[in-house]
Amino acid sequence: LRTWPSNRFHAAYVQQINALSSAHGAEKPATLLNFAELFLTQMMLFEADSVLQGTTPQNFAQEIRHKALREAAGLLAGAPVESIEDSPLLESTRADRAFWLSLHAIAVSDAEMLNNNLADGFVGLTHQPKPVLRVVLPLFIEAAVALKQVALASQAVSLINELPELSMSPAGHLLRGRVAELQGNDKTALDSYFEASKGWDKAAARARLALADMALRDKGQGALMAARDVLAHGADSWRGDNYELEILEQLAAVHVKLGEAKFGLVAYG
Repeated sequence: LRTWPSNRFHAAYVQQINALSSAHGAEKPATLLNFAELFLTQMMLFEADSVLQGTTPQNFAQEIRHKALREAAGLLAGAPVESIEDSPLLESTRADRAFWLSLHAIAVSDAEMLNNNLADGFVGLTHQPKPVLRVVLPLFIEAAVALKQVALASQAVSLINELPELSMSPAGHLLRGRVAELQGNDKTALDSYFEASKGWDKAAARARLALADMALRDKGQGALMAARDVLAHGADSWRGDNYELEILEQLAAVHVKLGEAKFGLVAYG
């Protein structure tokens, strides 16, 4: 996807519009495929899919490219490839082969495939434009943590600093906390989770749950009180999915551990 520099999107877009206006025969679908690839570099998945649905390849090379782009768009959206072994994304000459395999493994929850490809998948990630990196890096770091690949997760989390928007966000702090906890560095994990918990998005909600988990394991009065305050403060900040329910359940559990049964019942209610 690095064919199109992500910081020159507008210039490339205008160039392709001009090319499409004068395209004839096989040139037209080739230009449309350029558009789809250009959209993918910006993680504009809906737009890329729309172009691909409206493009009819006119030769074998275009058919292969169309298939590769369609499957890439699906994987970036979290959808598996129907026959991954036949995908042009897995051609032996591709430097990002393991990157696509890792995304497929995550999509189908294949831990063995993911474990075998994730390290090289991170290498393949370096061949992707920044908008793709910004979305997939957190996914890969979470995968490394889930697989307990300590060395890989420790190396990968440093890449967050290359993406300022991610680095300073609740998601960035959450990822640092997850890796620190995997390393057994509870102090850094706590600091990172507390920083993430100041936000109001899903990452902040997950950080509050992580703080509660650590406090309940620690069982210390100070840790439990801090977790109670963080959970109570953020109880209304995230609604509509399982994290909302989990936060209330954890808040109730912390209240009970602190001997505050009445408040625990209120939280459960």
